[in-house]
Amino acid sequence: FFYLHFLSPYVNLTPQHSCLFDLYALILNSLLRARAYPGKASHISIHFHSTDNGLILKLTGFNQHLLKYLETILKIMYNFQINEENTISWKQELKDEYFKELINSKKLIKHVRLYLMKGIWWPVFEKIHFLNHITHKQIIDFSILFRSNLTLNILVSGNVTAKVIHLHFFFLHFNY
Repeated sequence: FFYLHFLSPYVNLTPQHSCLFDLYALILNSLLRARAYPGKASHISIHFHSTDNGLILKLTGFNQHLLKYLETILKIMYNFQINEENTISWKQELKDEYFKELINSKKLIKHVRLYLMKGIWWPVFEKIHFLNHITHKQIIDFSILFRSNLTLNILVSGNVTAKVIHLHFFFLHFNY
């Protein structure tokens, strides 16, 4: 399996950054779902979710296919291209998720706990306000900003040598 944690200092900088990050994570999930079907046929499981300081990607399955899917996922992240028509539907989907958060007490407790522990918490109603004014260009700019100061923590387990992983990530680093 591969376990990657993409850390960025821009995730919860302001309420607008937090909203843009939520939208970015939603769009990445949507783009990955579109390409994930062949992976399910190959018994590959892709779990991608956001945290308070970045994104977590879990890839599990047969080792010979994992590197190919990891490369595809990184290509989607680094060649982030979306059209304006889909942006409207993604914004509406995120707005619906925010409204569900407003009525879910477990999510509220989690956010209050984050605020008390880390001083990071942006109320959902502030995010909804910013979501209404986010443009297509701001999403693209945030994807570039997110990648500009990215720290990557990787955990790999399976029949893969360290040399193969180093070579693969070295190759990916210079191609994106």
